[in-house]
Amino acid sequence: MRARFVVEGIVQGVGFRSLCRREATALGLAGFVRNLADGSVEVFAEGPEQAVTALAKKLESIHSAFGPDVKSVRVHREGEKGFKAPSGELKNQADFEILF
Repeated sequence: MRARFVVEGIVQGVGFRSLCRREATALGLAGFVRNLADGSVEVFAEGPEQAVTALAKKLESIHSAFGPDVKSVRVHREGEKGFKAPSGELKNQADFEILF
């Protein structure tokens, strides 16, 4: 399964991308996380449906007074409106990368 998440809240400059990578890697997912110009973060994840769903739930639960504070996670699964596949293929289908 492939899905694109758009995460909003206090998610830039607070270690959110590293946290996201750690969670995705622990779930065995491939993909990437990157900051967007509007202050949100985009996550593209690929792997078993159960793992992709677990990542979405983990991201929704991140709240910290001194770090990332997620307000919303919009999930767009492949085939649904709002899903945009990344241009090109993932560099390494076994890794989850932080893009800059």
